[in-house]
Amino acid sequence: MREDVNYVSSSSERRAGYFFERPATYQPVYVVDASVVIKWFSEEEDSGYALRLLEDCLEGRRRLLAPSLLVYEVANALRFNEKLHEEDLRGALRALGAVPISTASFRFEALAGVCRLARERRLTVYDAAYLALAMSEGVPLVTADRLLLQQGSPAALVLSPPQLYGA
Repeated sequence: MREDVNYVSSSSERRAGYFFERPATYQPVYVVDASVVIKWFSEEEDSGYALRLLEDCLEGRRRLLAPSLLVYEVANALRFNEKLHEEDLRGALRALGAVPISTASFRFEALAGVCRLARERRLTVYDAAYLALAMSEGVPLVTADRLLLQQGSPAALVLSPPQLYGA
């Protein structure tokens, strides 16, 4: 784990060196980014795999983590989706709020490390934040962002939704 990339959970206390509480029964844990979550609300390439991941999360078969910026990125993408009317947008945001994604609050001290990771990997700082969280937690990152898929490895295991399900 890189010491200069630190996240803390806003919803759970630190235990045994982990940033998130671990359930008594094992559930695979993944960091998920906005490019996957947006597919829960709009028909796009690989939406079926993204919806399968959502179902797995809702049924307790997988745990999802994300930096707290996820909600802003998803809200922004949905806001610019011309197919969604205002009421649809509000409904999508309510639905997103009901998904049990553990969010990690960002530590300001980690910003330099995230920026360095962004430069090294030629990513946006936003994308580097997801990668940094996956690296920090030692779990795979699930993304539909092609650049992040290419540039994120080998720093962390980075999977597309179809790769997650062996397609």
